[in-house]
Amino acid sequence: MSVSEAEEVVEQLGEGGMLSLEEGVIDGTTEEGRERLRGLEEKANEEAEGKGKADGDGNEEKGRVEEIEVADAD
Repeated sequence: MSVSEAEEVVEQLGEGGMLSLEEGVIDGTTEEGRERLRGLEEKANEEAEGKGKADGDGNEEKGRVEEIEVADAD
């Protein structure tokens, strides 16, 4: 797959709500990177809780946050 094709796929996934990207690279092997990841996870959880809404049956619908395993750089 070419870079331009990959960029297009990533853009389409983002538009469809299936992929969310942050600007820049976060190195999860450093304390600074781990802190930034924790902050992003907290923000995502807060946003997901804020999106909860009643569906008319009294049930609450909430957003979902999914953790993704990241391979070590080694």
